[in-house]
Amino acid sequence: MNIIHLIGNVGKDAEVKSTQQGKQYISFSVAHTEKFGDQEKTTWFSCTKWVNDGGSTAVANYIKKGGKVAVMGNISARAYAGADGTPQASLDIRVITIELMGGTPQAGANTQATVTHTPTPTPTPTQKPQTQQPQPAFNDDDLPF
Repeated sequence: MNIIHLIGNVGKDAEVKSTQQGKQYISFSVAHTEKFGDQEKTTWFSCTKWVNDGGSTAVANYIKKGGKVAVMGNISARAYAGADGTPQASLDIRVITIELMGGTPQAGANTQATVTHTPTPTPTPTQKPQTQQPQPAFNDDDLPF
């Protein structure tokens, strides 16, 4: 299983983009900073949230530079050549869920929302809802010790 849970700050405003086939996705970057004593290390992640059928791109309006987000998704590493031809690397996350944790400088409010496109199974008419049966009470004298 390849899952990452990440909390960090948005590096640039989210953009809604489309593939040549017309599939929409939301693209943004997230920085995660760790502190080790008096030292800091920042790791950047390139995030992509694919918009499923019936999904919305509205969340992109709330993913703003400087805002805090929590993302969960699949991570991969990618190597590529930079503009000057030097080898570069990127950590990419295919986002499954996004949680807006507030603190965006533009909004000034502590907005919190969760966006997910995980399908929820609905019971079929032949399935009965499961109910929890009450546990029978027992007497301490019934225990063998």
